[in-house]
Amino acid sequence: VRGAPLVDFCAANNIEHTHFVVGKFKEGELPITPDVAQRVLEMLIDSRRLPLYVHCLDGVHNTGTLIMLLRKLQCWSLSAAMSEFCRFVRGGAVAAGEAQFVERFRGTRDGVQLPAQLP
Repeated sequence: VRGAPLVDFCAANNIEHTHFVVGKFKEGELPITPDVAQRVLEMLIDSRRLPLYVHCLDGVHNTGTLIMLLRKLQCWSLSAAMSEFCRFVRGGAVAAGEAQFVERFRGTRDGVQLPAQLP
């Protein structure tokens, strides 16, 4: 996405920009794969990369699902993670596919390697 304002801003301010290609959320269809989720989570928990900015096309479903996974790693209860998500999503509800993805997620390779202290 060369020339996009965000890319230009990052380049001008010596900020690492990483783009994960994920489709647009549609009801009943979660575009995030376990592999992409794991790769993003590994970045989120790497304190050397902080601060971080995470965003998706709409700023809700894909980002929200990833943050629910982060909360799961931080030992939040599933209901607490979903409650936080619901504060930001239109309609105030987690789609069934999102809930199942978060509940079942275990990572794909050797699992997400947790640092001694999570951010």
